[in-house]
Amino acid sequence: MHQGRVFAQGWVYNDTIWMAGGNTGSGITHTEFYDPVADTWTVDNTVFPQLPYGVWGAGSGAVGNTAFIASGVKGDALQDTCMYFDHSTHTWTISAGMHLKIYRTAGVGTADGKAVLYGGSTGGFVPTNVCQYEQLSTGHDHDVGVTQIMAPNGSVTPTPPITPKALIKNFGTNAESNIPVTCWIDSAGTRVYDHNVVHAGPLAPGASAEVTFSPDWSGVAGNTYNVTMLTSLSGDEERSNDTAHATVSVVAYTVTWTAPTHITPCAVSRVACVTEPVTDGYLVHVVCGNCQAHTSHPNDEIYDPVANTWTTGLTHPAGGGKGVHNHDAVLINDVIWCGGGSWGSAYYNNLSKLDLGAGTWTEATAMPATDLLYYSFEEDGQYLYCFGGVSGTTVRNNCDRYDPVANSWTAMANMPGPRRNPMTAHIDDTIYVIGGMQQNNYTSTRGTVWKYSIAGNDWTVATDTMPDNLGWGKAVAYHEAFLDRVYVWGGYRQGAYANACWRYNLTSGTWAEDRPMLSTNRSHGGDIFGNEIWSAGGWNGSILNSMHKGTISPTGIEEGKPSVGWDYGFDRVAPTVVRNFARISYSVPKQGRVNLGVYDASGSLVRTLVDEVLEPGSRTVTWNRADNNGQRVANGTYFYRLTINGKSVSAKAVVLN
Repeated sequence: MHQGRVFAQGWVYNDTIWMAGGNTGSGITHTEFYDPVADTWTVDNTVFPQLPYGVWGAGSGAVGNTAFIASGVKGDALQDTCMYFDHSTHTWTISAGMHLKIYRTAGVGTADGKAVLYGGSTGGFVPTNVCQYEQLSTGHDHDVGVTQIMAPNGSVTPTPPITPKALIKNFGTNAESNIPVTCWIDSAGTRVYDHNVVHAGPLAPGASAEVTFSPDWSGVAGNTYNVTMLTSLSGDEERSNDTAHATVSVVAYTVTWTAPTHITPCAVSRVACVTEPVTDGYLVHVVCGNCQAHTSHPNDEIYDPVANTWTTGLTHPAGGGKGVHNHDAVLINDVIWCGGGSWGSAYYNNLSKLDLGAGTWTEATAMPATDLLYYSFEEDGQYLYCFGGVSGTTVRNNCDRYDPVANSWTAMANMPGPRRNPMTAHIDDTIYVIGGMQQNNYTSTRGTVWKYSIAGNDWTVATDTMPDNLGWGKAVAYHEAFLDRVYVWGGYRQGAYANACWRYNLTSGTWAEDRPMLSTNRSHGGDIFGNEIWSAGGWNGSILNSMHKGTISPTGIEEGKPSVGWDYGFDRVAPTVVRNFARISYSVPKQGRVNLGVYDASGSLVRTLVDEVLEPGSRTVTWNRADNNGQRVANGTYFYRLTINGKSVSAKAVVLN
């Protein structure tokens, strides 16, 4: 060949071998073809143009006049796209939306018109037995169908509105014009979107086209929809491929991120962020950290969210040296405990005490491991806990506890595995250690959830794994009635900076993707006060001086069952699909203030059903789907929220005409 390569893609067409792409250190776009009779390789981009992008390890084959190169590796990432080469017109086209991203796979074109991929790997050397295919042609004279619902599909946000879009394909042998295409969107059995368009064409045999529908569509947060798109070509000889289906979940965001204000006097990373309660509010401490590469920031910068002002607190006595390039900190009473870190090529395991009441910095007993860095701190109001980290070059699985009164460290039960830069949060007796890197690098991030029992000094490996592999982010616990949540945001995802924000519902043991941060960020500090998350400084290729605030919607409008030991709640809610009225039965265990309200999906109060002091007993109230003004409410998702003596639980209803 003219070009050496490995993991190339090839196929046979008209007794000629066609070779494309491959790897020479990275993916290439090179193409050439081989004539077995003349025993010659030819590079001629008028006959065989180069690939639209460099790829290797893809599956390939030919169906009729069309060759395909499916999935494979582009750059460092697996692709869900397929490139098609039309031997008649000598042109490439690209389509996305494969079922499974794969590489090192076997591809073949079949006699019944399918492009097929057998096995392969979704990463590393772990094989899969999945077989996937696409119908490229059927051999019928007239045959057009929907191959993909491009939008809406999967998980979407309530805003902005989405333009429904279908990908149609001509499987037949004749060009087609004036092709009717329909889009239906259904919610709980009720059609909420029904529109048609006519694709003018002509659509050549084997060709695909995008079809967009009007008007745009918006879903209700928290709802799930069924989407159907279909073609209605007159004289279509194969109806089985006309229709495609998809399920759409509309994300119910609970966090609103606001534009950053600037940290003064400088940008800082590897910083600690701690909130301190004060009279009529709280302060945010941005403590020490890294101003630029291996240069420490010794100050305690204090932000007042009410006045929107910054002041400089105490300066660490070590100045730009030992101990102020910290990696985490916590507040116990009026003392901020800051762990040591690195400066230049030196690493430290010291523990510094910033006594806000006394106005002093002092050194406490150092952490147990030498050269300790990249750990995470958590507290239970009495003790400080240190999880994982790196000692020398070894990633630790240790859990160590510090006693501020005795000024001493105690080794607790080891974590289930080694971790550096995990995210931690504490609710009741449990400390959640989430994600982090399992090796001393940036690419071994994981989505594990480990639960540490403070009382039992033991660990549980949770089955409700985070759906994202993150490390070096931040986590906080948010407690509202019996709907406890943990929020995880920012960090590193197997070598790439992340702006993801995840919500972990501890009641149901489920994860949901919340509103992402305004920028990618790791090495930042983070803390929570009330329903306000603060994320300070960080790094995304350069040191940041931004201060992000995430406001958690404190509505409690989220499905969940009461915690064990809570002996009141909804006895029965029927029907769950409300057309005319609903009956809500509930129990009151002892005399108390009872409030039962109906809220819409945004958390706004729609109707107050009960608001009075009641004696113990079971009761039933009826809602006639009217609001407080007596007007019938619109279709959508609503929540009943029952609050008794300040404790709340919610249930969901779907209102339909």
